[in-house]
Amino acid sequence: MKQMVQRELVDPYAGENIPAAQSRFPVQNPIEMAGKGDEIKGLNSFGIRKILFDRFTGEGNSSTFGTNYLTQEARELWKQSFEDANVTLTDANIYNMISYYERTQLFIENPWKKYVQGDKSALSKDAKKGALLFFKSYENGGANCVQCHAGDFFTDHAMRVMAVPQIGLGTQENGDSYGREDITNNPADRYKWRTMSLLNIAKTGPWGHSGAFTSLRAMVQHMVNPSTDYDLSNVFQPNMQNLGFTAQNHAKALSQLEVNRLSGVSPHRVVDLDDTQIDQLVAFLEALSDPRLDDYEFMKQWIPLNDADAHVLNLQVNVTLPQEATKEN
Repeated sequence: MKQMVQRELVDPYAGENIPAAQSRFPVQNPIEMAGKGDEIKGLNSFGIRKILFDRFTGEGNSSTFGTNYLTQEARELWKQSFEDANVTLTDANIYNMISYYERTQLFIENPWKKYVQGDKSALSKDAKKGALLFFKSYENGGANCVQCHAGDFFTDHAMRVMAVPQIGLGTQENGDSYGREDITNNPADRYKWRTMSLLNIAKTGPWGHSGAFTSLRAMVQHMVNPSTDYDLSNVFQPNMQNLGFTAQNHAKALSQLEVNRLSGVSPHRVVDLDDTQIDQLVAFLEALSDPRLDDYEFMKQWIPLNDADAHVLNLQVNVTLPQEATKEN
């Protein structure tokens, strides 16, 4: 007779797929979206998400979570959107809906794709020269970006130290953040961050894990030579916390990068590129962005904007959901 093995299902409401499960983490993380207010102290992840759910529905003890987050009109519109989509308003379905929203945003019709498929006119001359720099090895005079930004998504998904300056609140004293080490508690992971995809990179600023660079060109300059002194004029918010510690925190990350280079952990080398070559690399990276992202008529199915004014938010855009997103939990 086979022995029955009992398995505990930790969270039966984790969601229908990985994006649904992932979307539950930022809202309960004090470093990301949850904040560090008294209302969440001592609560586990279920308790924090219960507070969020109550805020949206207007249920629960209003004295605990406050009532000023959504107007009653906004709450009714929000509930109505679930009813219109034939989706039961539950905690799990909120994240299933977020997952559907994320998974429909597939923006890969970029000039580089057209070029690879045979349209040799899809790239400008500068973009083609930038592609050569991107894909060529150090030995052949390139920037060798492809050693990390590889494959269809232009990322190897690895965790690497690139010494992007830490700005803002941070997770450590003096505004520093340890990257992967904050999760693993392994000192060997200090200042490691995941290699980001370069698809639509021209549209996803500010750049770097901390948003330290407000131009793609500045980000490229950092990648080819991370030891360049960080210019605080890159900071989008001049009054951001801990800017006085940015230089010393950057120096620590640079030191770790050098240790990784000398030990063979990091394959990165400094590349001496002139301004024209930097511009060519930027031109290539811009060719990885789907031009439809600039087309409001195309993007309004995801962005709740008024047709009459693409800069004014409202709550009246309807999206037809597929059958898979209408399941009840």
